[in-house]
Amino acid sequence: MLQFIRSRVTSIFVKILFGLLIASFAIWGIGDIFLGNRGGQAAIKVGDIAYNSAEVLDQFERVRRRLGLQITAQQAAELGLLDNVIKELVNEGLFAAEGQSLGLAVGDAVIKGRIASNQAFQGPGGAFDPATFRQVLFNAGLSEAAFVDVLRKDVARSQIVEAVSTGSAPAKPLADALFRYREERRVVDMVRVPFDTITDLPSPSDSDIDTYYKANEQDFMAPEYRAVSYIAITPEDLASGVLVAEDELRAEYDARIDQYRTNATRNIDQILLDDEAKARTAMDRIKAGEDFAAVAKDLTGLDADALAFGEVTREELTGEAVREIVFSAEKGAITAPVQSDLGWHIFRVNSASDETVQSFEQVRDQIHTDMARDRALDSVFKLVNDLEDELGGGSTLEEAAKALDLKVRKVASVDSSGLDPRGKPVTSLPKDRSFITKVSQTKSGERSELIETRDGAYYQARVDRVTPPALRPLSEVRAAVVSSWTADKRAELGLQKAEAIRNRTKEGVRLAKAAGDVGLTLAQSKPFTRSGDGLEPTDPTDLASLAFSLKSGEADLSESETVAVVFELKQIVPADAMKAKDAHDRLTEELRQNVSADLVETLTTALRSEHEVTVDRGYIDALLRESQ
Repeated sequence: MLQFIRSRVTSIFVKILFGLLIASFAIWGIGDIFLGNRGGQAAIKVGDIAYNSAEVLDQFERVRRRLGLQITAQQAAELGLLDNVIKELVNEGLFAAEGQSLGLAVGDAVIKGRIASNQAFQGPGGAFDPATFRQVLFNAGLSEAAFVDVLRKDVARSQIVEAVSTGSAPAKPLADALFRYREERRVVDMVRVPFDTITDLPSPSDSDIDTYYKANEQDFMAPEYRAVSYIAITPEDLASGVLVAEDELRAEYDARIDQYRTNATRNIDQILLDDEAKARTAMDRIKAGEDFAAVAKDLTGLDADALAFGEVTREELTGEAVREIVFSAEKGAITAPVQSDLGWHIFRVNSASDETVQSFEQVRDQIHTDMARDRALDSVFKLVNDLEDELGGGSTLEEAAKALDLKVRKVASVDSSGLDPRGKPVTSLPKDRSFITKVSQTKSGERSELIETRDGAYYQARVDRVTPPALRPLSEVRAAVVSSWTADKRAELGLQKAEAIRNRTKEGVRLAKAAGDVGLTLAQSKPFTRSGDGLEPTDPTDLASLAFSLKSGEADLSESETVAVVFELKQIVPADAMKAKDAHDRLTEELRQNVSADLVETLTTALRSEHEVTVDRGYIDALLRESQ
């Protein structure tokens, strides 16, 4: 069926039919894109609680900006950020729906109390400060009504959560036992034998090298290689012969003009006050010569850092009056007081950049490349269909290429990583990883399936020969064998040296003397826990667990790929909840939060069975693409 559609899609009748189908799907399936009802349709529904698409995408955008991700919204969605936002809104909706069914209500007095007690909204004296409140909301891009709505939902949710999690504090004996286990520490005397310090190595004989080579053949194998022939059909190849008229290029430039425009920006500081009289007073003092930041500190209690609003475009400011006064100001200017929904603002313009637009001449070549490539896609599609028809009719790769005036490209030898027998990248291969992946899955003498890459290119490959993995000749890998033998020999001798020291401690010799007799120095570790917290990053990973199995005065040996360590248990440091009260309290709180989180997760799962959840993911994705 796919081949049938491809072979006939070039007819004008089918193109018209496809256009009508696409238009009907757009209007009846995702008509909001054209009809402008972006926020009207419920994207998430939990019981009687509904979130429209605008609410979902606005929350997604707030989270994306808060995380400071320097990627597009579509890329953030592909990384799972949109999934997380949808999950959080569903959970929020579950608790809101349950609150409705329980008849929970959050009064204005509770909301006012929460706002007043929030430290983020308090001035220097520790009391609620309206100017600080408005400043924080302004910086967060939230109106007062939107913030109150969010807070009301959070309070209602916390009432349900607290009802479930009350009494979730862990039993004191459990917390005490876990604290003693976690926080008990060990101190050891240790001698480190780094393998790279072993220098008195004998030179390997030919017999040593030959024996090592045969014993470690798996380390010196050549991978499987394939000889490949392939045909490439790419938009770039075909675009080179496509000409675009000058008037078409200029029309495309006009259509894309927003892509070439860099918006004007202002870097600003602001003083935000709650009434006009204070704003006028502030302005008078600044005009009289007082420092902008000093006046702000006196009237709002905010430090200079809190006044910084950063670099903004016109669209990022709230209210036309604010936009106009900021963007009509020059660098270094201090604006007259201006009112917005959040209060009265005085802005200082630290720097200013005007709007710029790249000229047609600057971007002409890129526009030509893009348009030629787009037009070449039609030719690519036709050639691919013709190639499939040729091959389907029994033609070889070479015969099909000749019939279609295409080139067969050859790769003499390549492994599954795209490397040649010298270990160098094969530069004549397509860059897309999917090509070598498909080729590596194709048997000798067979053609791969048609390979389509993300950049719109198509490839048809044939594996001409497969060379199975084989042991490389010793003459070819001798240097690598010698290097590997030397590293292993160093490790062997270093470990022998450490074992000799450990064996002497078993005979009753203290570690300090056993180490000193071979010219090594004793060191003392810092106190460390069972998890190794306190040890050096280069110490073997099992040193801590081995040390916790020793009795005082006993010794053991631990090794990694680079060092052997002989250690003797010097001191056991019991956990002391009185001296480490903060650590004990943190552990208790961690246990409480874990138990509480488990209870809330269980409740959330139960609420899903009580309240029907519907997520129109296709609608959300369509509107996300449309909004870009």
